[in-house]
Amino acid sequence: DTGVASHPGIWSEMADRLQARFLPPPPNRSDMAGLFALLFVDENDADWVETLDDELVERLAQALLVGAEGGAEEGDGVKRLRKAREATLTASIQVLVSQVKATGLSQAIRSRLRGRVDETPFFRLDRAVAALCEEGLAHDDAFVHRLNYFRGLLDGCHAAARQVYEDLEENGVSVEVVFQIERMKARLARIDLLLTAWVDPSHHGRHAHLIAELIRSTQARRSVGHLMSSSFAQLARKVVERSAESGEHYITRDRKEYAELMRAAMGGGLVTVLTVYLKFLIYGLHLDKFIEGFLASLNYAGSFLAIHFAHFTLATKQPAMTGPALAHRLDGAGRPEGREIFVDDTIAMIRSNAAAIFGNL
Repeated sequence: DTGVASHPGIWSEMADRLQARFLPPPPNRSDMAGLFALLFVDENDADWVETLDDELVERLAQALLVGAEGGAEEGDGVKRLRKAREATLTASIQVLVSQVKATGLSQAIRSRLRGRVDETPFFRLDRAVAALCEEGLAHDDAFVHRLNYFRGLLDGCHAAARQVYEDLEENGVSVEVVFQIERMKARLARIDLLLTAWVDPSHHGRHAHLIAELIRSTQARRSVGHLMSSSFAQLARKVVERSAESGEHYITRDRKEYAELMRAAMGGGLVTVLTVYLKFLIYGLHLDKFIEGFLASLNYAGSFLAIHFAHFTLATKQPAMTGPALAHRLDGAGRPEGREIFVDDTIAMIRSNAAAIFGNL
């Protein structure tokens, strides 16, 4: 879990990062986070590490392994290297799985999930990963079946996290619960990264990519700027989600909704026409600038309030609401069904904006 935040509060996390910046880790630390903090201090280190080819990474790892074992024969170095690497990756996955399970079965998370405890994916994670990481198991059809089952449980954990967020939307937000869920999602992403490095031989440069991601996580864990940007990103996401709920009303998906939007847009256009005539009338009175500006402000404010309470719409204001709704769909764009929903909503949004424009005209 290198690079994963440890404090739910922004001030405590900031104090921890400032302390790590001014008090660097001691050089005799044996954990990877301390080693990476000492070795990779430049922000471009992860980029050049990721460009290393597989052959060079293998040779470097083999040289380190041979040196660590005190001059062992180099002939069987590849076999020992693969065995040591597999043991390290599987142990890391098991540690992360235990942390994800502990979070998912905690009272704060468990009480917000539907169904019994033994029906949750968290309850079955440890048995699935134990079967997957069984020593001596060949990468055959049985292994593929266990791997697919384990990946299915990971997808279930993501679904459970979304379910917790839905509960928070209905019953109130808890900073501690949100932090636990975000940290669990980071660990799930790390498990997926480790699985790719372990069982996906078609992914070229997977080991260099893994090391580069760990470097980025370590540097981000020590960066105050990254803490602030990620915190504000969470706030911006919440604003987008709130706006997306309102934006759903401005996306038409059938003829009835299209006709209703056209009527609402025609009403908005009529109110706008009256607003323009009132504006010309106010300017034609040649009043003092203060009075003229005050009346113009009342004119526009009254116009927008009339459009709002009459449930009319303006084409110029509609993208501000439909945009967040469309952006909200990007969360599922990584899956085929999510991309299909995104494309359908994009077409519906274009149709809705066209209806609003024609209705206003």
